[in-house]
Amino acid sequence: MALNSPLPNNHRITLNGNFTERLSPKDDTKELEELMSQEQEYVDGLTVLMENFLKPLSTWAEELESKREALTYPENERNYVEKTLVAPPDLSLVDVTVISCNVEDIVNYHSTLLDILEKARQKMGLNGVIKELRTKIPLSMVLHSTYLYNVDCVRKKLNVLEAKSTISTFIRACEIKSTRTSSEDVRFHDLLLLPAKQVIHYYLVPALRNDNSLIALNRLYNLSQRVLEDIHKWNTPISPLTINHRFEKDVPESLLK
Repeated sequence: MALNSPLPNNHRITLNGNFTERLSPKDDTKELEELMSQEQEYVDGLTVLMENFLKPLSTWAEELESKREALTYPENERNYVEKTLVAPPDLSLVDVTVISCNVEDIVNYHSTLLDILEKARQKMGLNGVIKELRTKIPLSMVLHSTYLYNVDCVRKKLNVLEAKSTISTFIRACEIKSTRTSSEDVRFHDLLLLPAKQVIHYYLVPALRNDNSLIALNRLYNLSQRVLEDIHKWNTPISPLTINHRFEKDVPESLLK
């Protein structure tokens, strides 16, 4: 059955897009748990992206730019010519800003949304959660549209940066450190694609997809599909998760512990 086909009265679409028969009110409980679980996983994933990747990259960029600034302003005029010969750092704060886009805004918004949904669940169950989502999704889609319309710039910038051995090693170190505290491999590229996957998740909730007021959700669903279809354009990450020890000296020691 096609995704947009009319559904029989005794059927529904599950969160993963499959059609199943509604057997009892217990289905609502399952759907509620799936909704809340997915929202929690989304916030957790974005938090890992911010705390384990984007913030360390920003800190490292600050350190590199500080070192370069110290070199470009020698103490005496005799070394004045040297400042024109100092190469730019491998990573700048501008680079990190491009990669980060508005991820911080999204994670802050959805962390608050998760708390709101939890309170709604306790008071009104599935209907309360759906009601809050309908109210909050429009602003969420504004934030996601900013990210999704700029994700190609994120990809291109990251592909250029990861061509540099120091940066690719740094990111591998972040992945290894994150994987140690997770039950599965943590990949930087996968985390950067979470917003596109979350939009599709929302679209597969019938009560949201069929709400005529949520026009942006339908538009972003198509965009998210295109983003995920273009995943082959991202550089293939090193597998398995290992660091080339030749470049370990270029990675902050704290990431290698």
